[in-house]
Amino acid sequence: MAARPSLSLGVALPELETITDYHGLIEALRARKDALGLSNEIVDELGGLTRGHTDKILGPSRNKNLSPMTFDVMLGVLALQVSLVPDIDAALKMESRWEKRSPAHVRAKCSLVSKKVLDSARPHILSEMSAKGVEARKTKLTPIQRSKIARKAAKARWRLAAITNN
Repeated sequence: MAARPSLSLGVALPELETITDYHGLIEALRARKDALGLSNEIVDELGGLTRGHTDKILGPSRNKNLSPMTFDVMLGVLALQVSLVPDIDAALKMESRWEKRSPAHVRAKCSLVSKKVLDSARPHILSEMSAKGVEARKTKLTPIQRSKIARKAAKARWRLAAITNN
């Protein structure tokens, strides 16, 4: 394991980088790693990455792209944070092409629910709705009508049992 650099508040930090594309982001991360004197191996170790992963992202071959997970790891290990700043020149060029979306097509943030949550909640919701439907039907039927319906259901079950037993 390589020796870790000692940092103090007096260490001069490099100038802020202006990054406008993915390549620039990778170059800025590589420059920060070099400025701190960190090897790829120590970045892998500190970030919990597999051996050689940093070299595949920041090295000359760049076999791998920066994933959301490795992006978070790199920011943490290299002690960086990201601030987004509007690019005034680009905004002036693009402004005439931007079309505003209709407010009717904008989802409210509180209404966002994942499909997984909906799938797990669906049986409970349907069961509750079914129980309410049964209660509503029960109140509209007389005891004689309910008895006839129950008798008909029992006979259907008996017929089904007789068919499957033969």
